Amino acid sequence: MFGITRALYQTNRYEIFAGLGLIPTGALSLGWKYYMNDGPLQYYSVLSIQQINAMGGEIIAPYISLGGEKKLTEKLYFNFGVSTVVRFYSDRAPDIVPFPAFNFSWRK
Repeated sequence: MFGITRALYQTNRYEIFAGLGLIPTGALSLGWKYYMNDGPLQYYSVLSIQQINAMGGEIIAPYISLGGEKKLTEKLYFNFGVSTVVRFYSDRAPDIVPFPAFNFSWRK
């Protein structure tokens, strides 16, 4: 529900980022975001790896997302899309867990 992300390297089309999820689980992430178009509504894809710490334990999982973002003000953006976490196990087939994603982001 709440996290902080920092762009480590950024161009018009992509960024490499690191993130820290704070509530409700602890998560560290490192990933690549690619913007597919220019315009008032930008579509993007994200590939990242996350270390997730929650009541179910700790996992390291790939993360894939497709979505869009709309600039609302100079610093406020609305993001939406579908995200998927892949959870691997040593004793059974991996779980692929898709979920909807909606968030606001504030940029400096």
